[in-house]
Amino acid sequence: MFGMDSKTLLKRDIIELLDHTDQLVSVEDIQNNLGYSNVTTILEVCNELKELIDSIYTEEEYSLNLSHARRGLIQLHRKSTNFQSLYENIFSQDLSCDILINLIEKRKISTIDFCMSHNVSKSTLQRRIKKINKEIAAFNVYITCADEIYFKSREIMIRVFSYIFLWSVYRQFSNISWNVNTTYYKDVTTKIFHYLKIPFDTIQLELLSFWVFIIS
Repeated sequence: MFGMDSKTLLKRDIIELLDHTDQLVSVEDIQNNLGYSNVTTILEVCNELKELIDSIYTEEEYSLNLSHARRGLIQLHRKSTNFQSLYENIFSQDLSCDILINLIEKRKISTIDFCMSHNVSKSTLQRRIKKINKEIAAFNVYITCADEIYFKSREIMIRVFSYIFLWSVYRQFSNISWNVNTTYYKDVTTKIFHYLKIPFDTIQLELLSFWVFIIS
């Protein structure tokens, strides 16, 4: 999806699944609930998540219990209010995700600056963008890469794609982990609901905040 590594989204999906239960969950149950991947890959990804969480966070923020009985029993504990910092660490390791985030945020970026900041060659970057373009063609959005990288599409299609991408990756606007003042956009969204006298819940607030950010 979006030219991203399949493990990146698998990590996100596993975190979301584990966050909705306070019980130990087997790898087989994770596979059944997700409806894709296999127990070997899921166990491998859970081990990678555990290493990431153990190396970066204290138990007061996140902890991931992993037992290898019955091919793995996993339980996630968190005290943080959202997964913003955890998602930041996961998605920052995926080149395709970083390309798309930069384009959505800045619309146009220097190819040489991006290559230098991410320690990749121009040919590697072009191959990755070719892969992204193949997977996002259905959205009528295309990325050009020469001296600069930018979307080459109708503005409305870029905005629609931006929403689909951001929602698919983050699920909640509050989970966006880059230079976005999420509190500001959620406040604006809340004012819109109040002005229109429309009742809303947390889910609706999170979803509309994506759009308020995209059209601003």
